[in-house]
Amino acid sequence: LTLIFLHLVRADIDWPVRYVSDFANGPYGSLFLIAVLIHGVGNLALAIGLFKCFESHPLREWASFLYGTAAVILFGSAAFGMFVAGIFPIDPSGSPLSPIGFTHEVATVISFPLELAALFLFSIAFSRSSNWHKQGVFSLVLSVFAAISLLIFFVTALVDWMPGFGERIAFVSFLLWELSISWYLIRKPEKLII
Repeated sequence: LTLIFLHLVRADIDWPVRYVSDFANGPYGSLFLIAVLIHGVGNLALAIGLFKCFESHPLREWASFLYGTAAVILFGSAAFGMFVAGIFPIDPSGSPLSPIGFTHEVATVISFPLELAALFLFSIAFSRSSNWHKQGVFSLVLSVFAAISLLIFFVTALVDWMPGFGERIAFVSFLLWELSISWYLIRKPEKLII
């Protein structure tokens, strides 16, 4: 909701060309920082919730436990990267790359693939579970969508053609996965054991 608000009130940002992180510079920059940190906290909470599912896992489904545990570690690492990207803002457009801006870019470039790998590992773990099997198929579909979206983002950034648009496609695809799994955890507490 905060990002939607920022898109509406920051007419100075040419969003197909500029990155989402450009909202950190200028008016409402602190609001952007708060949104990024809340998103990171939300992803950590989701990782903890999913870890609790795998923690109570029956030994007979050890493969699901291993995939799920690896996914939780990767997902948590990506959430940490989100914190770093939020704390170290992107350099203003047209400015030379600073150490702070470099840190932001590295955190972003690392966090997206880490989270993508986690989504695929979660999909495998879910599909091997009797309680989460249907969610595993849906998770896999969203993971493939996220992979395609991330590829679009990296290509648009490399060729410097509408990278902001590519980033927003990737961001939405990851957010869809996060929201759908969170919703499932909230609505199906009796199926928390994967």
